[in-house]
Amino acid sequence: MEGRGIGVVLISDEDASVIETSSFDTFYSKEESNAFADYVASQKANSIIALVCKDEASEQFTFYFYFY
Repeated sequence: MEGRGIGVVLISDEDASVIETSSFDTFYSKEESNAFADYVASQKANSIIALVCKDEASEQFTFYFYFY
């Protein structure tokens, strides 16, 4: 994971392989907070998503982030 914020690993539910990784600087940007909410909401049901927080991630959390 590069930078601060929330790191995401999307994991295959078939063989536990890593499908993709992403990061969202939710400390710096409300847009990144909304992008994170969109990313999570766009995954199929039963997706395996691992999250990690580096530094402080909640500074720019938005209403959309909490209630999407």
